[in-house]
Amino acid sequence: MITHDKGVRMSVRTRSANRLSTKIALLTIPILLTTACAGGGTAPAGAAGATKIGFAQGNFGNGWYEVNAKGATDEAKKLGHDLEVVSGGGDPVTQNSQLSNFITKGVAGLIINPTDPQALSSNFSRLKDEKIP
Repeated sequence: MITHDKGVRMSVRTRSANRLSTKIALLTIPILLTTACAGGGTAPAGAAGATKIGFAQGNFGNGWYEVNAKGATDEAKKLGHDLEVVSGGGDPVTQNSQLSNFITKGVAGLIINPTDPQALSSNFSRLKDEKIP
């Protein structure tokens, strides 16, 4: 067991999984923004032609998550697209609901920092079926 900087005890496995999630998110955000925005032109954010992209953050409450969401929002805006950021609050049930809402809204792309990847697998299948990157 390792004690996290906020006094929370974490196993080495959990800490390693968190690091992997962080690395995946950092690598995935620019790729998904580019993929989702590729056909959208350079319309100003909020304009009728702006591409809508979702960002399902696993949780807030840690400065890294907020900086991550702000960076993604700023980059999407620079590219002329709308990015809607939601937090699952660390709850896979909440995050599944948020993913379903994004799919229903017909977002052009979705950035996901999963609370529990296995718990979200049904929505991952839906995203694949809907061809939402």
